[in-house]
Amino acid sequence: MKILYLVPDFPYPAAGGGPLRLMGLIPGTAQAGHEVHVISFGTEENTDTPLHHACTSLDIVPIPERSKRDRLQTLVLSRRADMETRRWSEKFIQVLTEKLADEQFDIIQCQSLEMTPYLLYIRERWPQQTLVYDAYNAEAELQRMAYITDRAVPQKLPLALYSWVQWKRIAALERKLGEKADAIIAVSEIDQQELQKAAGKTPVYLVPNGIHVSEYQGPPDKQIPVQQPSLIFTGIMDYRPNVDAALWFANEILPQIPNAHLYLVGNRPHPQIQALAGRENITVTGFVPDVMPYLHQGTVFVVPMRIGSGTRLKMLQAMAAGCAIVSTRVGAAGLAVTHGEQMLLADEASAFANAVCDLLNDPARRRNLSANAQSYVQEKFDWSVIVPRLLAVYDKLAR
Repeated sequence: MKILYLVPDFPYPAAGGGPLRLMGLIPGTAQAGHEVHVISFGTEENTDTPLHHACTSLDIVPIPERSKRDRLQTLVLSRRADMETRRWSEKFIQVLTEKLADEQFDIIQCQSLEMTPYLLYIRERWPQQTLVYDAYNAEAELQRMAYITDRAVPQKLPLALYSWVQWKRIAALERKLGEKADAIIAVSEIDQQELQKAAGKTPVYLVPNGIHVSEYQGPPDKQIPVQQPSLIFTGIMDYRPNVDAALWFANEILPQIPNAHLYLVGNRPHPQIQALAGRENITVTGFVPDVMPYLHQGTVFVVPMRIGSGTRLKMLQAMAAGCAIVSTRVGAAGLAVTHGEQMLLADEASAFANAVCDLLNDPARRRNLSANAQSYVQEKFDWSVIVPRLLAVYDKLAR
């Protein structure tokens, strides 16, 4: 098959959930013998990456600049969702149009909601083209959750209003995508159910996030000084669900865990996250080239997510690395794990703190959870298991 992927951010080096997903799916599809083409936003800094080696062609388009004024105009003067305009680019349209004029593709797949305006553009001009939307989240549901969380805090009422507007606009867009796409891909069963409600008769297939499990096993190449006992939370630190999780943990949970040191590991820390670095028991790392040293040297990995959907790749990384994990049920969404077997689950601040303290005081239980989590992720979420699920979707569409 000949497949074209439309990508919102160049995924190498892979930092964050979307890039990690793409660096599993795209090379895996190519290794299975399919001809892979990519048009991605990004920069031309490196032309010798694993993605370049996997692709027959790879076009990179500069990321469009979008000011706060542009976003405000979208919010006030249009009915389009913020994500809907984030990656709109006339240059991308030019590259895409030239590509489709010169070549025919069996499948064109749009990665994330940000790229779906191009799906609608293609459907209008090439109505016979087979189009797939790979949904990184059930985005309308995510905004609904953000609205419910923020409306309970008076200082966050402007954010709650913003989330309410985005919820309604994204819900309308997801319904439209159900009309225009030939198939939609979800990364968790919960997302699959939410997206199917909007998609109507268009099928929504489950292709979870995955991981190269072997890459996370064994000691890391580099050791770093980590204060013990240490609690690790990873992710892109300006992503709103991660910001909410870090602030909730730092303010409501960490004070209940004596002597523990919290590491917030991830790129682009939000100003509210940066402010936490002033506390004696919190370290904000900013960008790190490799999360492995933190995963392997941390005592407990925490996932205090209250907003979000999909399957969190940070969780898969921690499980593969053999971390002892405490998570909310939102944080563990899409994994079908059992409390007390692969990790501990807690949704209230006091229960979360108690679970962390239990693990800090029980090395044997940490080792047991670690072994169970590693076995589980190897069996269910290694890319060798996930990629064939995507290829099966393509086979159905090609019939």
